[in-house]
Amino acid sequence: MLLACNFVEEVTEMPHMAQVVGDASAQQLRNSAAEVKCQLAPGVKPSDVSAAVFRLVQQALLLPLMSPLVGEALAATTAVLACLARPGWQTHAVRVLEELARFVSIFQPYAFSCLCRGAVLAGDSPAQRMYVALSGACTWLFACFCRALGYDRLTSEVLWDWADGDAAWVALLAKATLTLDDLVRAVPDTTLSGVLVTADLDQLKDAVSGAMFGLVSPTVAFADVVARADGPDGPGEIYDPEIALSQHWARLGAAVTSANLLGPLLEVVESHASGRRAELAAFLAKLLAVGKKNPPGFTADSPLSEAMTGAAALVGESLMPWAQRLWALMRSEMSPGRIPRSFVRDCADIAQGFPPVFADEVMALIEVCISGTIAAELASADNGGLAMLCRLAASSGAVPHEGVLLCDFLLDLPADLRAALAATLRRRPGAREEIEEEWLALLEFSQAADQGRHVRETGGLIAATPLQESQRCALGLGGLEELLAAAAAPAELRCALDGKLLTNPVRSPHGHVFEYVALSWQLAENGGSCPLTGEALSLDDCQPDFDLRRQSLAHIKRWARGIRT
Repeated sequence: MLLACNFVEEVTEMPHMAQVVGDASAQQLRNSAAEVKCQLAPGVKPSDVSAAVFRLVQQALLLPLMSPLVGEALAATTAVLACLARPGWQTHAVRVLEELARFVSIFQPYAFSCLCRGAVLAGDSPAQRMYVALSGACTWLFACFCRALGYDRLTSEVLWDWADGDAAWVALLAKATLTLDDLVRAVPDTTLSGVLVTADLDQLKDAVSGAMFGLVSPTVAFADVVARADGPDGPGEIYDPEIALSQHWARLGAAVTSANLLGPLLEVVESHASGRRAELAAFLAKLLAVGKKNPPGFTADSPLSEAMTGAAALVGESLMPWAQRLWALMRSEMSPGRIPRSFVRDCADIAQGFPPVFADEVMALIEVCISGTIAAELASADNGGLAMLCRLAASSGAVPHEGVLLCDFLLDLPADLRAALAATLRRRPGAREEIEEEWLALLEFSQAADQGRHVRETGGLIAATPLQESQRCALGLGGLEELLAAAAAPAELRCALDGKLLTNPVRSPHGHVFEYVALSWQLAENGGSCPLTGEALSLDDCQPDFDLRRQSLAHIKRWARGIRT
C-alpha cells in the first residue's frame, strides 16, 4: 500500500500529469495519497484508513484518461484499495467497494472506450501503456472483491451484474485479468510490474474464468427477469425461453470472439487443469450449438436465426488455431472405463463446429475411455454412455474403419448388446445423421467403411463473416458498444478518426478532434503522421478538450438514465 501511494505521489508531481488533468486535480490526488500514508501509522482506526482510501480511489476514477500516466495512477490507487482487504479488514474493504460502486459505473464507459479501440502490439506506445494500466486497474478491483469476500464469491451472477449485463464489456473485463501478465511482458516500459501486479493473479484468473463459463446458465440469461421480480408488476412472463436462452448464448459468442477471449480462456484452463475442463466444454458447446439446433417453433430463415448461426461460425473460426490443444485438454478429462455423459455430449457439440481434419484428435479422446476395458461389460453397464461415444465419433466426421479402436470395440459386442446400442442411438439422432447411419450399419449389420476412408467430409460448416448491423440488432447486442457506435453519437461528439463517441477527446493543432486512444494507436502504427492531413503529429502536440469531455459525460449520463428507465 505504501509503495503504491509513493507511486501516485511521484506521478502527480510530473508536469505532464498536471497538464492532462489540471493542477488542482493532480494536487488533490497527491494530497489524498499522502493522507492514506499518514493513516497507516500505528493506532489509526481502520475506518479512518478506509475513508482515506475511498477518497483516493474516487478521485482517480473520475480523471480523464488522456495519458498513460493517468491510467497508471489509477492502477496504483486500485492496488491501494485491494491492499485494504487484508485479514481483519475485509468488512472495511467491502464497505469501500459499495461506496465506490457509483463511481465505478461512471468510469466503465471510459475504460470500455479505451479497451475496445485496439489491442496491444509488440513494443511500446502511450496507448499500449494505457491498455496495460486499465487492465491492471480492472484486475485490482477484482482482487479487492475476492480478497474481501472470497474467490468463490466471484460468481457468474456477480460478474454479469458487475458489467451491467453487457456481454461485450464482461468479455473485455475478463480478458483484462486473463492476459495481464502477457500484457506486462509485451509492453516492457509499463510501470505495472513488481508490486503493481497482484500476487494472487493466478487465483484471480481461475475465479474469472469460472465465472465466465457460468455465464451460459439460465440464471444469468434471465437475470433481468429475476431482477424485476421484486418490482410492483412481478417478474412477468418469459416468451419463448428456449429462443431467449439461445440468443443469450449467441450474444456471448459474439462478445468473446470480438474480444479474442477464447485463447486466453483455454490457456487458463490448461494451467488450472484440475477443475475447469468440463466447464470449458459446456461453455463452448453452448456457444457453438446455437448455430446447429433450432428451438421448437423457431423460423430457421429469420434474421435472429441467421445472426445466431453467424455468431456460432465466428466461435468455430476463433477456435481453429487452438483445436489441437483444445482436444488434448478434453482428452485429459477422460479415464478408462468411465464415460461422463454430459461431458461427452458437450464434446460432440464442439466437434460439430470443426472440419473432419480434427477427427483423429476426437477419436484419441474416445480411445482413452474404452482402452483396457471389456466391451460387453462397458456396454452392459453404460449403454447410453457408449452411444454418446458413437455420436461423438460421428460428430467429428469419423466413420467406422478397420483398425479404429472404437470400431473393433463395437464389433466385439454380442449381437444383442449391439442391437440395444443401435436402438439407443436411433432414439435421439444427432446433427450428423448421415455419418451416424454408418455407425448404425456397423452395429446392425457389422459393416465397416471402405478401406482407406477414415473420415467423411461433413459440409454444413458456415463460413465465418463479421456480424452485420442488422444481425447485431437481432441478437440484442447493445450496451456500451451501442453507446460508442457512430450512429448513436451526436455529430459534434464523434472522433474524426473512427467516428465513434468521444470520451477522452484531444484536439490537434489543425483543429481536428480525436479520441485519445484511437489517435495514439494510429500514430504508433503510421510512425507519427496525422491520419487526416499526413503531416507530422505527436500526442504532445494535442491538447485535451475538457469542454467536449463535459458534453460527452452529459451524453453518457443521459444514455445511462435511459437504460435504467
